[in-house]
Amino acid sequence: MDDLTMLTWIDRAKTVSALLVALGVSGEFLGDWIAAPIRKRLDTAKEAEIARFNKEAGDASVAAAAANERAAGLEAKAAQLQLELEKERAARLPRSINNANRAKLIACLKNGPRGPIIVVPKTFDEEAEAYARQMTDALQQAQFEIRAFQGQRPMGFANAGAFIFVNNLVKWPVHAAHVQHCFQEIGIALSVFPAPNEVPDPSVVVIAISSKP
Repeated sequence: MDDLTMLTWIDRAKTVSALLVALGVSGEFLGDWIAAPIRKRLDTAKEAEIARFNKEAGDASVAAAAANERAAGLEAKAAQLQLELEKERAARLPRSINNANRAKLIACLKNGPRGPIIVVPKTFDEEAEAYARQMTDALQQAQFEIRAFQGQRPMGFANAGAFIFVNNLVKWPVHAAHVQHCFQEIGIALSVFPAPNEVPDPSVVVIAISSKP
């Protein structure tokens, strides 16, 4: 093969090579052009799926928060109803001094001044009379002098509950404040009122038991 022929084949080879390169580049561009919309659709689908998952997660979180809030509200309402039920039940029960409070009351009464006491319940009231007997028993156990009520027991008092009568509020009997304090220690409030006509003896304390509040 002469030199001219050799050069011709070399030129042809270069041309073919250049053509192949051009075709390769063109194919790459063509592939990208065809694949671009497909990739875009896939990306859009993925983004939509992610958004849906996030929304469902958010909805679930909101629903859980609402459920927790409702549950807390129901618990609070149940607690309030239970408290009201206990109050209604207590209102129906007669007044009484349980064993623990009785022991506490007697111990307190013994640790202070003692003097004459009259315990008088309103008449025709079995609940008040039973309550008065419990108070009288505790006072006797604490070695107070229990005096009998003279005359006809009152049909009622101006106020409901239980309270103390003294001859006057300026000079209480020495044991009046002590008795009031000891009953207060077990949750029985005994307000003090002056009643000189009902308590002519200034040394006497009268515990009046009216109807249940």
